[in-house]
Order: sequence, then C-alpha cells, then structure tokens
Amino acid sequence: MTAVGGGCLLLALATGYAALAFIGATLMILVGVGFVWTFRSFSVTAARTLSQSSVSRGEPVEATLVVTNTGTRTRGRLTATEHVGPNEVSVAVPRLRPGAAHSLTYNVPTAKRGLMSIGPVQCHVADPYVLFTRSAQLAGEALVYVRPATQPVRLPVHGRIRALDAGEADKAIEGSLTFHALREYVPGDDRRRIHWRTSARMGTLMVKQHIDMTLPQMVIALDLRGTGSDEFEELMDFVTSVGVAALQKGNPVRTLTSNGSDETFVGQGSAMSFLDAMAVIDADGADEDDTWLRKTLGHNSGSTALIAAQDADVAAEMGRLVGDGKFGTVVAAGVSPQTVVATDRSVVVISAPMCRDLCAAWESMVAR
Repeated sequence: MTAVGGGCLLLALATGYAALAFIGATLMILVGVGFVWTFRSFSVTAARTLSQSSVSRGEPVEATLVVTNTGTRTRGRLTATEHVGPNEVSVAVPRLRPGAAHSLTYNVPTAKRGLMSIGPVQCHVADPYVLFTRSAQLAGEALVYVRPATQPVRLPVHGRIRALDAGEADKAIEGSLTFHALREYVPGDDRRRIHWRTSARMGTLMVKQHIDMTLPQMVIALDLRGTGSDEFEELMDFVTSVGVAALQKGNPVRTLTSNGSDETFVGQGSAMSFLDAMAVIDADGADEDDTWLRKTLGHNSGSTALIAAQDADVAAEMGRLVGDGKFGTVVAAGVSPQTVVATDRSVVVISAPMCRDLCAAWESMVAR
C-alpha cells in the first residue's frame, strides 16, 4: 500500500490530477495510522497458571491465562496464542481499559503420556486495516508430567528370593535378618555391629552387613517397541500399576528397558519418582531384539519378574528367556484384542486389550 500511495502522489505531481493526489495522500495516511497503531508501546503483560503440574493420563488440566493492560491508554483487541504440545491454542483478547485484566481458560490435552510442554505465550496485535502485525512473548514455558493412569492391583503373597548366590545377595536390600559380609565402618553405622576381632586384624573398623533376603523384589523389564500407540499406553498403565502397588507395600522395584535404562526404586516415598520416570520413557535408542534382556536378566533373580511388550507373542518369548527358576514368579504381559491367560512352562502369560483387563488377568493368575 505504501508503494501504491507513493506512486499516486508522484503521478499527481506529474499530471496535476487532484484526484490522484487525494488517493495517494489517503493511502499514506492509512499506512501511517496503521504503523503508529501497531508499533506503539505494547503495555500488556500475561501470566499463566495451571490447575495441576502432574496428572494421570486422561485427567483434565486447566490453564488460565490472565492478560493485563499496564498502559495508560485503552488497549485494542489482540490475539494470544500458546503451543500446547504439538497443538496451538488461539484465544481472542477484547479491548482492555488501562489497568484492566481479562482471564482466559482452556484445557490442556493429556491423552498421551509424557512431559507436556506448554508455552510460550505470544500476543499478536494488528491495526484496524490489518496492514501491520506485531508479536511479543508475554509468558514463558511450563511443563506438565502426564503419568500413566494406574489402577489398584494386588501382588503375589509370596516373595522369597530363589537364588542366594553372592551376586544376588549384593543387590539385596540391607536389613537385619541374614549375615552377608564384613565391610568398613561408615559414620552412622550401628556400633553394636562392629566386628572387633576383624577390626583389630585389619587396622580399621569393620562392621557386619546384614541383608533381608525375604523382602519381595519386583523386576520390570519393558520392551519399548510400539511406544506412542494406544495399545502401548494401555500396557504402560498396567506395568506402572503393578510397580506402584509394590512400592506402596514397601517392596523395591527395579525397572529395565530395551533402550538401556536401569533404575531401582526403594520405599513408599519413591512412588512419585517412579511415576515420573515411567511418564518420560520413550523408545530412543531401543534395541530391536531381545539382546538387552539376555544381558540384563541373564544373571539376575528376584521374587517376581514382569516382562512386558506390546506384542503378546514377543512378551511370551521374552518371558521364557528368564523363566529358569531364578525368579519366584515370571509374568509375560502383552496387548491383544481378547483377554488370554495361560501358563507356558514356568511363565504366566497374560494379554488383554485394556489396562483394567490386564489387571484382572494378573490378579486371577498371579495374586492368588
């Protein structure tokens, strides 16, 4: 429009036509008004709050955006946009008098497990003729943990560790039942456990280490092929439900995944950390075969092993790799259109379409 207005003024000077001069002047005035309107002081602030920062998959999260006019003049209409995960939310902000605020509310989608990024908030303003637009960032980013949706589930009543070899004893939780070894004293150790004869011989304080070999230990091995699909999310809900149930009973939980992750959670207080860890599990760097399972569980044991894969047949095959008597119970879990429960040698195989069905199958075959 600037070029057209300038051209009309030049033609008017060359030809002497007053009409061209009027058109050119009008266009240039519109350009000037639009520029001043758009690029004057923004004088707007925004603050965003979330109803929750951590939710289970599918639970509602409400975001509230408050836009305030901090200037001394009435602020014209503008548009606020915010990225919510892969989507963009756009809301219209009405005219605001000096000092006035407008509150906008919208829902954050939580259908997918993961760490949801929200923001930043961008405000866009245009002149009445939409000749110029201007954008400014008014609020930064926020994060929402979308955790797996858990359901209550019962655990096996038994849990004694089958293998008492040194390697497994080293991984057991320290307790007061079984003497395991002597180690150097560290501040905070019970002085009644000092072994004075060995301390005198070694020239340093040595204490007796006791372990609890009867404490039920849960090992969860998760094949990440299929991550992101609805079927895999149902499997994640089930696996997480079992892990949370174990932790709430005070039992340690070790998680192994096909991309090399290996974490151990101990105590009821670690349930939230376990949920956050399960929220962000993805398939980056995951193996495409069962090599990782042979490496991680080939020389391990425990009370219960839960081997999970989206493909029920793959889960059953993986379960057979560890169903060699080192675990009290081995369960292979997968997803299938119909609920299937079976026993394959020493492995309990369960598959179902939904988390609640997997939990029911688990309780019918395992937690008896």
